[in-house]
Amino acid sequence: IENNGEIWSWTPNFNSASSTPTKCVITAKDNGNPSMSSNMTISVTVIDSVCRLNLLVASGKGKITTNPSGSDFTPGTNIKITAVPDKDYVFKSWSGDIGNASFREEISIIMNKDRNITAHFVKLSESLVLDIGECLIHGSLFLDGYYFLSTDRVPAKLMRVNANDLSDYQTITFSSELEGIGQIVYSEPKRKLYVAFETYNGLVIGEIDPWTLAFDESKVYDSTNKGHGFITLATEGDYLYTTSYYGTSLFKPYTSIQKYSLKTMSSTPIASLKLDSACISGHSMQISNGILYVTGVSKPPWIVKIRTSDMKLIQKKKNIDVDGGYTDDFAVTDNYMFLGPECMNTSSYSGVIHRVSLNDISNIFSISTGIKKGAPGLCYGVYFDGTFVWAVFATAPGILTKINPNSLKYTNYELDFDFPNEILSDGNRLLVTYWESDPAIIQAFDLKYLEGKEIN
Repeated sequence: IENNGEIWSWTPNFNSASSTPTKCVITAKDNGNPSMSSNMTISVTVIDSVCRLNLLVASGKGKITTNPSGSDFTPGTNIKITAVPDKDYVFKSWSGDIGNASFREEISIIMNKDRNITAHFVKLSESLVLDIGECLIHGSLFLDGYYFLSTDRVPAKLMRVNANDLSDYQTITFSSELEGIGQIVYSEPKRKLYVAFETYNGLVIGEIDPWTLAFDESKVYDSTNKGHGFITLATEGDYLYTTSYYGTSLFKPYTSIQKYSLKTMSSTPIASLKLDSACISGHSMQISNGILYVTGVSKPPWIVKIRTSDMKLIQKKKNIDVDGGYTDDFAVTDNYMFLGPECMNTSSYSGVIHRVSLNDISNIFSISTGIKKGAPGLCYGVYFDGTFVWAVFATAPGILTKINPNSLKYTNYELDFDFPNEILSDGNRLLVTYWESDPAIIQAFDLKYLEGKEIN
């Protein structure tokens, strides 16, 4: 600002850099020399000359590097940021002011504002002995950074395990009247977990808050049908679907599929479908594009397709060849169901997974994974991660199989523990639980951990 031939300057003083424009007001007043016709107000906008980058390692072990290095940058500078894990650790994700590239180890950002960025690392492989005694982990679900696991022993238990740190877990132990949990599902509209308790006194469904683990045992829902066995669940919008094994006696059983409204949840379903006596004991169920697929634990095994809108049976397939065993868990891709059998005929079993067409469930192609004959043929867990189908076989040691759902090429891996039964993913690591171990064991590992463990 020029004053009587002199230049007057002023530099604002801020405690920290800011990318937000700061408006400063300077008022010029008349002191009589020279005279001013009126007072004048001058507005000056000051923009700080640097943008600050704050980096933090929040979990696991590793470090962060930048190119160029430093923490204060001229606005518009392009920065490469790299996550470098320590030995036996892997990078998991970024969080903070990073845009959409949250899972790549190296990201590029433009410093047009102050940014706070956090790196998360996890162990390459992490196993944990759960302090819950002998149990069979029967249900599993990943939600909002946590694994939810259920047991089918009396009393039933539900565990919430931090996916970033397996040692961080909480357990709900239910009363002895509520026996083992068959399955866990989540309803987005209700923002609740629903669990199915396997009892001999009828279908029992419980509602749990996944964030507080609050459970009101006075608000469980008993079916008017009495029966038992392999209660499974699936959700679609505001509806909950169940399947279980009913009958007036164990010698005249049948499977019933029920549909409940979550808006007006009660012990009475709004619709039900009774399958014929050849379809005994539904075991697993999933919904895809308005169709409910159900598999049964019976001899001979079966699959059914049911339209969820009106509970109409569309197709039924009986007598699935699983070497004298049962059908168990399955995963659904865009066009197929990949079905894991429970084969009890160890003399002839060779690790078969069935690929079933969703359009026509009688169209079944068997994939022999090459597991050695004589091994128990129990395939309890099947999971689709969006790219590959994963299956675990309850052998000793356990075997994990990766299948390309398009080419059907597969790779077998040897696991660290015996008899795996559940498998799921948090988007980065696979989690495997182990069948009826005492104490119970779970293991989470990055795919890099499988390098060198191929056995075929």
